[in-house]
Amino acid sequence: MVPMTTTSRPPVYQPRLIEHRDSQATTGAARGVRLPEQWLRGVLAGAEAVILGWLVVVVPAVATYIATAASPALGSAGWMEAARVGTAGWFLGHGAVLQVGEGTISIVPLGLTVLCSFLVAMSVRRARLSTWAPAVTATGTYVALSAALLTLTDVPGAPWGVLGATVVAAVGVLWGMRRSLPPLPARLVTLSKATPEWVRLGWAWMWRLAGLMMIPALIALIAGLILGFGTIVEVQQSLHADPVSTAVIVLAQLLVLPVLAVWTLSYLLGPGFTVGGDTMFTPVGIESGPLPLVPILGALPEPGSVAAELPFVVGIGILVGALSGWWLSRRTRSVSLPAALGAGLVAVFGAVVVLMLLGWLAAGGIGAGAMSSLGPDPVQMALAATWQLGSGMLVVLVAAHPSTHQGVARAWRALGRLGRSG
Repeated sequence: MVPMTTTSRPPVYQPRLIEHRDSQATTGAARGVRLPEQWLRGVLAGAEAVILGWLVVVVPAVATYIATAASPALGSAGWMEAARVGTAGWFLGHGAVLQVGEGTISIVPLGLTVLCSFLVAMSVRRARLSTWAPAVTATGTYVALSAALLTLTDVPGAPWGVLGATVVAAVGVLWGMRRSLPPLPARLVTLSKATPEWVRLGWAWMWRLAGLMMIPALIALIAGLILGFGTIVEVQQSLHADPVSTAVIVLAQLLVLPVLAVWTLSYLLGPGFTVGGDTMFTPVGIESGPLPLVPILGALPEPGSVAAELPFVVGIGILVGALSGWWLSRRTRSVSLPAALGAGLVAVFGAVVVLMLLGWLAAGGIGAGAMSSLGPDPVQMALAATWQLGSGMLVVLVAAHPSTHQGVARAWRALGRLGRSG
């Protein structure tokens, strides 16, 4: 018999992947304190958004100072003063009302506001946040760093921008996480299920209605920029600015383009807007006067132009409401007519609130005297949007609902029977 020999094989080790968890810091592990999941990613996302948005405003301000440092008008001002001015402008984009001398700057450059929210959204998306805790951390970091920037500016009114920073950060976080929103807390889920279906439909459609109303305003604004391009270039050349200052002026005007879009929306709704004292731009007539020396204002319609007598443009709001009512009617065929009308009312009043908020942000002043009253009247703008969007929406909802068709059919048959019996 041949003896059997056994050969021992070395043990096979399977590799293990040890995942790094952001939820626990080294010091926290020793003390048993667990930080929220992905907290570090949230902190970095909020800090990145603040720094990038702040640099968008401060770098051009400092560059303008460097390009004009030899100007006697600057006096003893330095680059730190330019950074303070840029920081004040950054807070203005977050809703701050700045007191400068005897005047007040209260018009919010909505382009900067949108840009800051967009930077938050991009930072959150790169961080791949997956729970609500790091999302709250990102928002808190953005607000905390915004408060820290107050040390760089001494302009009265800038602290109010910290409140606006909370809204900008929250909107940006939700925007960045819209494709992968984590589950809502159980209480909110229960509340959402208890909400009637027609309320949920109206809430969802109010954002679409407000966005759809902005489309004709953007089209009209682009048309005005094209038609007034020659005037815009002429005013720009009259400033005799150096290349750096020209680039800064162009950037500043791009940041206020959304403000002009809101002014255009108020023009299409009927109330119109003002650009200083003794001016009024409405579709039924234009009263123009001395305007600020801002090149982009060359896109405003002039008295006697084609855009000066367009009273029929108020029908655009009715048309938008009717189109939205037709789309909403396709979602409300399975509910009763009162429920469908309720959804339409929620959508209309919600959209009106959004548009009124935009009108409020786009109105205000940029100084004292005639420049203290610019933009639309948000209340008149809201009233015009209510009756135009509401009439178009509700008429179509009633006309397109199946119960209306059934009622008309029954009435027609009853009339037929009455005619035959007669």
